[in-house]
Amino acid sequence: PEVEQEPQRKITLEEKLGARVFVWVAAVAIALAGAYFVKYSFDNDLISAKLRIIIATCCGIGLVIGGYVSHHRIRRIASALVAAGVTTLLAAAFAAVHVEHLVSTAVGFILLAIITAAAVLLSLRHGPIVALIALIGGFATPAIVGRVEQPTTTLLLYILLLEIGLVTITRRRAWFGLMALTLVGGYGWSIAWMIIMWDQAGVSGSAFALFLTASAVAFVVGPAAMRGRDDLTARARTVINVTRWIGAIVGLILVAVVVRGAEFATTHWMYLGLLSAGCMAVDRFDARMRGVSWLAMLCCVAGFMAWPHADEPVRFGMTL
Repeated sequence: PEVEQEPQRKITLEEKLGARVFVWVAAVAIALAGAYFVKYSFDNDLISAKLRIIIATCCGIGLVIGGYVSHHRIRRIASALVAAGVTTLLAAAFAAVHVEHLVSTAVGFILLAIITAAAVLLSLRHGPIVALIALIGGFATPAIVGRVEQPTTTLLLYILLLEIGLVTITRRRAWFGLMALTLVGGYGWSIAWMIIMWDQAGVSGSAFALFLTASAVAFVVGPAAMRGRDDLTARARTVINVTRWIGAIVGLILVAVVVRGAEFATTHWMYLGLLSAGCMAVDRFDARMRGVSWLAMLCCVAGFMAWPHADEPVRFGMTL
């Protein structure tokens, strides 16, 4: 006779709370304890500034190593330790740059970029909380190092690589919520820089136009690979589609605005043309993005209508 299998027991809310919530409460307590220790030592001048940063860095590295080593035995606690360690390292880097002024902003930028990249890689092993911390720390780096007035090529490349890395990680793990937050962080900095540059000297950087084009491609193409997964819910698929549409629409508008700010330079028109061609290809091969090519055409038409072509009839005709 066949042996009847017992139905799998459903985990109750109390068990989930006991297994997860209190672990993360402990992790937050560890991170806060480290932060308050550093603050207390700052306020009372117990130890030298350099030694305070060294101790905080060693604590952060120790937490990350402890969580990484114990992952197979106590996964939830290990993830909490890694998250607390990454938070401590980010706080130590911030203090080294802005509180104690022990390192220059360039060195601080490199340190924060390394910590963020390590956190993104660790999130593959330790879950979405570590990825969320990497996202927050990564997009906060320009503000931490004080690079918000004028985006350099290095900073634009850093944000672009951060976007691509987070999109890749969230695509592999189906963390669609973090993908949407990545879009908010990336385009948030883009809009902030455009406002700042417009007030100062106008938006005219070719590197900035290339950055916006590449970001739009990452947000449209990256999430597309998740649609074929069988384990996605209807809500997840909706978030993915909305993220792709917002990525395309905002990208097209921002690049068109940069074309206007650059006084309709030919190089900037090329970026808008490439992005529009990509939208046409997506429209052709992806039914969920039908209509995006019309939006691209509208952006191009709006640009041509705003161009005072009477001053440059030859270049206007060649661009058209």
